[in-house]
Amino acid sequence: MTVLVFSLCSTASGLAGGFAGLLAARMMMGVAEGPILPIAQSIMAAESSPARRGLNMGILQALGAAVLGSFLAPLVLVSLAETHGWRSAFLLAGVPGVVLALCLALWLREPPLPRAEVASVARPRLAELLKHRNLLLCVAISICLVGWMIIGWVFLPLYYVQVRGFRPGDMSIVMSAMGVAAGLFGAFIGPALSDRFGRRPLIVVLSFTGLGAPLVALFLHAPLAVMATATFVGWGAAGALAMAMATVPAESLPAGSVATAIGLTQGTGEIVGGVIAPVLAGLAGDAWGLQAPLLVAAALAGAAGLIALFLTETAPRVTGATGFGTPVAVLGDSHS
Repeated sequence: MTVLVFSLCSTASGLAGGFAGLLAARMMMGVAEGPILPIAQSIMAAESSPARRGLNMGILQALGAAVLGSFLAPLVLVSLAETHGWRSAFLLAGVPGVVLALCLALWLREPPLPRAEVASVARPRLAELLKHRNLLLCVAISICLVGWMIIGWVFLPLYYVQVRGFRPGDMSIVMSAMGVAAGLFGAFIGPALSDRFGRRPLIVVLSFTGLGAPLVALFLHAPLAVMATATFVGWGAAGALAMAMATVPAESLPAGSVATAIGLTQGTGEIVGGVIAPVLAGLAGDAWGLQAPLLVAAALAGAAGLIALFLTETAPRVTGATGFGTPVAVLGDSHS
């Protein structure tokens, strides 16, 4: 249902007669979009084999966003808007969602739950969920990494052009390296390695690599190819997002609470890290210059790495567990 409403709101955006109608359609579109990824990730967590859960959840969260959202969609929709007007772009954007909603209605089945988890499906209580240390840590990591990513996307282009004096074409090459890194690290490299070596070490290492992208912009003076390569590596923290926002919460809690836990982690990360953190970074930039937001981004990546040190490992290959909620660690538990 949420996929269908989301798609129809896109169509409604193209039919809007004024600003108020367009704003209402886009706001309703956001409301419908919010539950889609947590629900999809909870299904993926239940259906995946334990040995591939991280990779599958990473592909779900990052590959479509990188390939379709960041690469193909702008090329297709911008060209369509220039040729036939912006309304046609909104109308076309809703078609794939309607088709997808039909496919879901026809073929999606409710994933089976382990018998031991059936009793927990009825009413996952937020107060009980918040006792799980991994969930609280993942919320904090999500806030830091989402803030790091949004601040980077917004302020790195401005810094490269206005402070470093890059031509727009050169700046776009560096930013393209970030987009490729988001897809590779987020969908494949980070999640796949975490299946083999554990979630915690990969989240720690990749979060600390996030220091690289803003620090490269601030301090590295090198040929464009070197700048783009260093920025690509420095955007590796994108590989920790799916693990911290979906995989670790899914593996830390009973199956009946997974969608709620993922929704809490992702929703808090998007609101605090995606909305509030960039505003604060912008205020810092107004006060102290465009280098200030980049320093904020670097600090957020470092904070995410430090917080991840306290996670309880959940990867089935490392822990020997295959189900949900096995490595439960609650606040005050001394066995974590």
